[in-house]
Amino acid sequence: MNGHERRMTYRLTSEWVGLKRQRLFPSIDFLNPNSFSIDWNQCVLIRLLDGQGPPREESLEFEFVGDSFRKDTPALSAGARVSSIPEESLLSLTLPLFPKLFERQKAVICNGCRPWRKSSAIHFHAIAVPFSDNCGELKYALGALSHSVSNETMPPEDAKTEFLEYCEGGWSRFGEMAAGEITAPELIQAA
Repeated sequence: MNGHERRMTYRLTSEWVGLKRQRLFPSIDFLNPNSFSIDWNQCVLIRLLDGQGPPREESLEFEFVGDSFRKDTPALSAGARVSSIPEESLLSLTLPLFPKLFERQKAVICNGCRPWRKSSAIHFHAIAVPFSDNCGELKYALGALSHSVSNETMPPEDAKTEFLEYCEGGWSRFGEMAAGEITAPELIQAA
């Protein structure tokens, strides 16, 4: 994790913990973009439409899409389903986060590297934190992404993704995904 990713993780985690106020999840009403210290251009807010069963593409909807993501997916906006994310967009890097967050009911991180747009490699770090609705039920996830693209080519078999969850005041590893195990769109349906 580089310095920018460390700062993003620390800021989002500490502000989210402060909003929790001894609750399992902070209320979405406490989320104020003007008071958060992370770059909202690198953020998305997702809402779970149907809390029955594991989250599926059709049950996750965007409430907010930051400008950095709209550059390569200009048609994507609030109200769009997660299933409408193009496979080669930056948002595709965040796909594994949201099912894991709703399934585990904890803040999660995924980071790793994979081939990117045929001739380069992308290294990414994404974090998502849960928020509740007015009744205290888990309904929202705020996600943020940091990434860097290198000109080196990466064989698909070298791709990897690591998952961490926030538990008892710190981050601990809970999973890893090697290349070829599962693609991001499949992960949404399988989670």
